[in-house]
Amino acid sequence: MYNFLDRQAGGLSGGQRRILSAALAFLGNPELVFLDEPTTGLDAVARKSLWDAIRMYRDRGTTIILTTHYLEEAEALASQVSVIHGGRRLIQDSVHGIRSRFGQCRISYTGEPRHGLAGIARIECNGDEVVAFAHDADAAVQALVTEGVRFSGLQIRPASLEESLTAITGNGK
Repeated sequence: MYNFLDRQAGGLSGGQRRILSAALAFLGNPELVFLDEPTTGLDAVARKSLWDAIRMYRDRGTTIILTTHYLEEAEALASQVSVIHGGRRLIQDSVHGIRSRFGQCRISYTGEPRHGLAGIARIECNGDEVVAFAHDADAAVQALVTEGVRFSGLQIRPASLEESLTAITGNGK
């Protein structure tokens, strides 16, 4: 996909340099690779390609230490996550373990927010979009319906790694 053989590294774009840097890190099939913010400056296609390559090496047994501010990236690639803040490790666990500690799902819909409903722990609003966090999605949706809350576009999914860490560490609202 990327052919840099006829070009000098100084003539590459920032994203192309990121790809070249990652490729060089894996040269020689090392047992351990450190990647610092590997997808900064990459477009969506290049980012997906790099994520696929990282997964391939991880699945082959390479240990990869990834530093990133993009929790979506950590969620997609990591088997273990450590959050370091102010030089101290706040939490270390698997993505699943962190989500389990939070223990909530994300319920989003378009409509009116209704605070204080059974099963809903927290609500965030952004215009007409309402995001509710609940320990029991079934009970929360039942409460919305029972209370006559008008909504559309209902979506239920596990809380993201970012949402879970924000709730656990208290770095949210």
